[in-house]
Amino acid sequence: MTSAPVEKRCNKCGLLKKLSEFHKNSACKDGLHTICKICKAKWGEYYRTTPKGKAVSTRAHEKYRKTDKYRESKQREKVKRVQKKGGDAQSA
Repeated sequence: MTSAPVEKRCNKCGLLKKLSEFHKNSACKDGLHTICKICKAKWGEYYRTTPKGKAVSTRAHEKYRKTDKYRESKQREKVKRVQKKGGDAQSA
């Protein structure tokens, strides 16, 4: 019997890293992404600076703004502002 591996090599940076440093991905044979979390984050930062990445981000934000979750979040923020403003007025 062979023991389960405890490390994996990142396909982007080429370093050997702990399995906990990879996101889960059920499509991969070992159940983990081929790129480590750090490299994936760096790629995401870069991608969001490209024209295509900005467009994708903008569309996603516009889609989110149409959801109930967004409206509820904004309502909670409004209530907090009113409470904070009311609390300041009471202490003055």
